[in-house]
Amino acid sequence: MATVILYYSHTGHTKSLAKKLRKEKKADIFEINEVKKRTGFTAFLPGAFQSIRMKCSEIEPLEADLSTYDEIVIMGPIWAGRPAPAVNSAIELLPEGKTVSLICTAGGGGHDLSGTAALITKKGCTVAETRSYGVTEL
Repeated sequence: MATVILYYSHTGHTKSLAKKLRKEKKADIFEINEVKKRTGFTAFLPGAFQSIRMKCSEIEPLEADLSTYDEIVIMGPIWAGRPAPAVNSAIELLPEGKTVSLICTAGGGGHDLSGTAALITKKGCTVAETRSYGVTEL
């Protein structure tokens, strides 16, 4: 089964976890990059408001052809209790019929990812799992 990992990482925590998971799953890996890079203030205040409202951000085109993979793992940080806007943008690109896992990193673990899982289901995909890790668990 071909697996791809798509990750967005602002501080490097998610990137580190994605690289570990890549070895375990023998997966291809691609970074999700926002067109407008976030720094300091623009990352956490506006980003938090966008996350709360489950908004998307403009991302660069992915290098991966998602239709060629059986399993897609989407990874990103939690901001204000929800995945970062770039994660929502990646979800918008999902082809129908895929098996998708959502893995997030946060200052603390145990976040409810059911709202974001519902977005994946609306794309016609099956949610295999949702997990969040506190950065101290990495």
